[in-house]
Parts: sequence; C-alpha cells; structure tokens
Amino acid sequence: MKTKHSIEEWVDGTQRKRKNMQQFVNALCKYPGIIPTACNPLSVLFMTTLDAFMRAWRTWLRPSLQERNVPNVLEWDPEAIFRHLMSASITPEEAELTEIETDAISAASPQSPPVTVAVEEAVMESAPVAFYPPTVERPPNPPLTFDIGWTNMPVPLRTIILQSWRFANMKLDQSRYAHNPKAPGAQRIPMRDLPVQELSVGNCPRCRHLPPEQQCVQEMRMEKRSDAEMAALDGGVVTWAEEHDRLPPKGLHGAQNNTKYYTPKELGLRVIEPDEAIIDRCKRQIVRVIDAKSGEHVGGVVYNMFHPETLEEMQDSHARAATGTSVKRGALLQAWQYGDMYAWGFRQPQGGRPGDGYTTYGSTKAENIQDMKNLFDIGCDSECMLQMLRVCDPAAFTKIRQVTREAELHRVGTGGTTSYYCKNYMSCIHGDTEAAISMSSQLGLDVAHEDEFDFAFVEYGVVFRTVVNCGWWFDASKKHASVIPRHSTVKKYGKKSMSSGIHITIRKKDMERAAHLSKVMDRYGKRRALWREKM
Repeated sequence: MKTKHSIEEWVDGTQRKRKNMQQFVNALCKYPGIIPTACNPLSVLFMTTLDAFMRAWRTWLRPSLQERNVPNVLEWDPEAIFRHLMSASITPEEAELTEIETDAISAASPQSPPVTVAVEEAVMESAPVAFYPPTVERPPNPPLTFDIGWTNMPVPLRTIILQSWRFANMKLDQSRYAHNPKAPGAQRIPMRDLPVQELSVGNCPRCRHLPPEQQCVQEMRMEKRSDAEMAALDGGVVTWAEEHDRLPPKGLHGAQNNTKYYTPKELGLRVIEPDEAIIDRCKRQIVRVIDAKSGEHVGGVVYNMFHPETLEEMQDSHARAATGTSVKRGALLQAWQYGDMYAWGFRQPQGGRPGDGYTTYGSTKAENIQDMKNLFDIGCDSECMLQMLRVCDPAAFTKIRQVTREAELHRVGTGGTTSYYCKNYMSCIHGDTEAAISMSSQLGLDVAHEDEFDFAFVEYGVVFRTVVNCGWWFDASKKHASVIPRHSTVKKYGKKSMSSGIHITIRKKDMERAAHLSKVMDRYGKRRALWREKM
C-alpha cells in the first residue's frame, strides 16, 4: 500500500487490520457504475463524513462490490478504509478531546498540505491524461498516492475524492472559526472535528469582566406564549409598515381582504440587534433564547457568523444554487410568495406524481462534473452553518446529528438536512412540523429600511434583526414569521434581490419516510439470501 504516512495503529491503541484502501479505490475505478448517481445524486457525497460512508457501505457499496465478485470484500474494514482514504486516521468525528490531547495528536501526526483550489480546478477542467498540468505547481506533499495512479482514475471518482478533501478542510476551517473567530490557520487535519466546547456566558477573556448585556454570549429566558394566543395569531402578518404601505397578500387571500397585520410593538416582541461594540471587540455576538419554564434552548442568533472568505464563497454558491424551478409552498404561505425558494436534497412530497416518494428535488442531480461540484458546494454551505450551530448551541446540533443517524437520512454534509436557497422569502405567522432545530443564514440584504426581512420568533416574544453575515436557529414547530417589508420597498426593487439566504431543516415526514426506507434496506441481505436459497 502506498501512502505518505503509514499508520500501523490507531491513537487509542485499538489494533486494526491493514487498511484495504488501495483495493477499494481500484474496485471503484474498475466498476465506476456502482455509484448510484442516477437514482441517488447525493451518493457522490459518500466520502464527506464517516456516517455517510458507513451508510453507503451498508446500503450499496458492499452489496455492489460483492455482486461484482470483488475478492475479500467481507474482510475489509470500511471505517479504516474511509479514514485512510481521507487521511484522517486519528480519532472518530465525535471524540471530545482536551486541547492538550489535540495538540499531542497534532504533534505525533505529520501534516500534509491540502490540495489547493487552483490545482483542484485545473484537475476538474483538464483531460484525464495528466493529474497536474504543467502550468500548475504540484503540491510538495500530496495527501495520498494511489497504486492505480491519478491518470488512470475515472474523472467522476477523481472529482469525488478531491471535492471530499476540500469539504474536509472547509469543515475544519469553519469549526476553528466558530470556536475562535479569526483567520483560518494554515495547518489542517482533514476530517478532524475540534472538541465540542459550548461558548459559555461570562467565559470570554475579552468581555467576562463586563456587565452581561455587554458580553459576546448572552442568554434570554422568555416565556412561551399560550396555544390559544398563537392560534388567534396564525396567518397574521408582522410588519412595521404604516397602514397605507402594507404589502397585500397574493391570490385568494388578497381578494378576501381579511388579513390581520401586527407591528412587533403591538405583539410585545423584543428586538435583538447587533451591537457593533461587542462585535468589534470579540469578533461575534451570540444571543440564545431559552424557555423560561423548561430551560430548553429554543433558538438564538449569531452576528458575524462566517469568516469573510467563507461568506463570499457562500454568496457565490447561492448565486449558482438559486436557479431553476422554485418550490411550490402551501396554500397559506403562497399568499406571500413574492420571492422564491430553491430546494436541494431529498424530500417526501406533499402529493405529487403517483408512486412518488422519498426522493430528490428536481434540482438535485449528478449528471455531469459540474452537477457533482454543485452538490459539494451545497454540502459545504450546510456544513458551515452546522459547524457554527455546533458551538453556539451544541444541544441543537446534537439533535440534528441524532435524528440524521437514527432515521438514516440522506446526507448533505454532517446533517441530513434539506437546504433551501431563498430570494426575497416572506412568510406570515405559522408553525411547521420539523423534527429538529431549523437554521437560517442571511447572505445578502438590500432594503429601504433596516427593519425589513427581520425574523419574528412570535411564540417566544422576540425579533432577530437580520443583517448580512448573521444566522439564527429556532424550533420551527413554534409560531414564527418574517417581518414583511413595506409595499413601497417591494415596488421599488421589483424582482431584484432584496434578501437572500439559506435555510436548512429536517421535516418530520422526511425523517419518518427515511427511517422506513432504512429498515427496508437493512433487510436487503436477508431477502437476497432467501431468494437465492429458494431459486
């Protein structure tokens, strides 16, 4: 086996069989058609996380390799193959190491510079006759070499490996920035999460001596409003607009002219907005919303969410992803469809075609190399948001990870979330049937008034002021709404982008359908053996 850094034993001392990564890659090169991109485009992301790889191994990788009579497949250690292939033979993703342990591992494991974006782009666009074109400087120490050679590797597989390495490095950079908001470091350990360390109130060395309202991490205990009150507000509109400048609903709701409008002040909502003094001093501001009775973390907002370079990359990704056919929303929300939502990932449809089930949105495809790169961009965007949530609210992140694992949701990065790329998204007061905390990020905002397109978490009595590079998370089963812009603002901008961002969520019906299909897939081996026995 040819690798730059041969590892005989894992750090925890557990003896493992020799990794069969080379044989695995050779088999994928020989049988590239076993990656089921036609029926499951997200299968191209199977190397992004260990969870994704192990699910792929169980559901289609191992059965397909066995069907092709690849020798010794049952003796292979899939977890070891993944870690060796991703140059991450250090610790499991969920390991919670102390900083001392992390430093010790880093010192013991030689580091390999990642494949640069310039090299990666050159590889993707070049013919498969040469991995490193003459005009591109070859990295002095590439992460891995393969027996088959990069030249002989099918371009789709080469794309998957390189993009998976890029995903791993991006994930680490965003994780580091979430823990300590400064420029990402030069050294990277692919696929290694930093320890889960919740940012505690009064723990920041820059502001812990200051009053609570001046600290970078704050908590607000809010009373949940009654179900009766929320039922009365359902379908209402939150806006700061004067009566003559209220935006009317579309369609039948507009014709009926019975929409109720409320200002945040009339609803008694407390506005949470960015404090530039805090952000300048501590580089970010986090406000958590906690249920006063149960103590449960139900939402929050973070300002200065991403590193500037990450934000720019996500804005570019949004421009590519927010195209095609917009999602058709439910009857209540259609009244406010002045903007568009473009969905990526898997879903269980409301109705749809006969026989339609848990499958991809139409935009989610992997028919060519650019499609594959688009899917990795979607995965990177989702992962950047989840890594920030992991630090801002570990309990919410853990819930997403738990739901994803238990239901075996198709993954876009760490979570099995569906991503919605939004332009000028608006909604009245409503609740959803989500299975975990939902999260949104504001990537662009160009409006006439700063209070337009804010997020109203009505059931807990707060409004998050939205600005570029902020993000918020919330229990979507509780009543919430957009702060609808003024009619004059919408007329002024027309179809131009006023507000753009990404929303990630796990819908309950998607989770339930994925869990059912997972059980069916788990019984595949038994059905296959029984069928062969009967035949």
